[in-house]
Amino acid sequence: MNQRVRSNPYYAGRVYCLFQNFNEFNSWAIKAGYKSGLILDRIDNQGPYSQENSQWLSRSEHTLKTAVERRKFSPSEIRQIRAAYASGISSYKLGPIWGYSQKGIINIVNRKAYADVK
Repeated sequence: MNQRVRSNPYYAGRVYCLFQNFNEFNSWAIKAGYKSGLILDRIDNQGPYSQENSQWLSRSEHTLKTAVERRKFSPSEIRQIRAAYASGISSYKLGPIWGYSQKGIINIVNRKAYADVK
């Protein structure tokens, strides 16, 4: 377990509050499936830090989860952007319509962003 967590105020105030001390947290983490390289994640980000609302994710799983949660557009909007581009509307024109950069529109169209949206 990363010992820097002990002095990090972000974690100290939010995660440790479930436990009396770091050793109690560390013991729980190992029993809950912690392995080196995993990140503690709340299943429901609006929910509390609790043992029931926690899971261990790899860095890539966590990155994907947080990227999906921060998305600007819904899957329906992504399909609309792609359809508009396919119909001949340029990324230059689509950017201002959707309040997004031309490069961002190109990334959506070329599936470098929102690749999972069909």
